[in-house]
Amino acid sequence: MPVWQLPPEVELELLEKYKDIIKLEIKQIEYEIEMVNRLIEFLKSRPKEVIRYQQPQMYPYMPQPQYGWGGWGGRGGGWRWGWRTPTLETAEVDLTRGSYKVAIASEDGGGLNDNVASVFARAPTFTIVDIVDGEVKNVSVVSNPYRGAGGGAGFMVAEYVRNLGVSVVIAGNFGPNSIMSLNNMGIKTITSSGKIEDVINRLIRK
Repeated sequence: MPVWQLPPEVELELLEKYKDIIKLEIKQIEYEIEMVNRLIEFLKSRPKEVIRYQQPQMYPYMPQPQYGWGGWGGRGGGWRWGWRTPTLETAEVDLTRGSYKVAIASEDGGGLNDNVASVFARAPTFTIVDIVDGEVKNVSVVSNPYRGAGGGAGFMVAEYVRNLGVSVVIAGNFGPNSIMSLNNMGIKTITSSGKIEDVINRLIRK
């Protein structure tokens, strides 16, 4: 069924969930404003010192030059509080203990021999890998039904993988809607590239 012909009840549910995401954005922006005001007051009190300011880690932001929404535009100049998605080396994930369902955005038809897609929301397929105590137990492939969607695709795809029971998502890059939605859902995000089988093995052995 084309995305633009979703049943009214499904579209209403998606809009309600998207509204919750927007509310989260507002809270994060309010927090951001508070942090910037604190930084301004701090710099005013020590104008002649070179200061390195570290934001409290309440949200997954990291201070970078050029204030704004990371690489997705900005609201001014000076500082940029952008999402910094963990890589295979920095991700706090231990796949050697417990059960995990990992979704890897796939470049083509999916599977362990495919490559990681460069984007999350527009990937044609997802390779789903079930891992138990560091061992791959099952591999399956699902199509991305929202690949050709208009605005809000990141939110819809995030909801889609959550309904699959995924706990970890890997892609080359994540858009702002995707990363905010996935983080809000408690799904870990990791950026990587290359052959999917190699990426999974590296993540297990890290």
